[in-house]
Amino acid sequence: ELPERLQQLTALDGAALAYSSLLGGAAGYAVFFYNANRGNLTKLSSLTFLTPVFAAGFGFLALGEVLQPLQLLGAGVTLVGITMV
Repeated sequence: ELPERLQQLTALDGAALAYSSLLGGAAGYAVFFYNANRGNLTKLSSLTFLTPVFAAGFGFLALGEVLQPLQLLGAGVTLVGITMV
């Protein structure tokens, strides 16, 4: 079943995968390590905790996902924790 599904992929699918892999992964790490060499690594690494907060926020804005009160509380605790570092 998997080989059949792979044959159904288009060039646009491949381009989307390459884009998200290269820019979302490799470029993100490159920027992170570039800035890590120039600044305070503790403060910079604390920003990685914002990834789920941004993912939830964009899911809410772009996809209409519903955020539960506990999720909002978790985002708030994350934001307060980052400002304390």
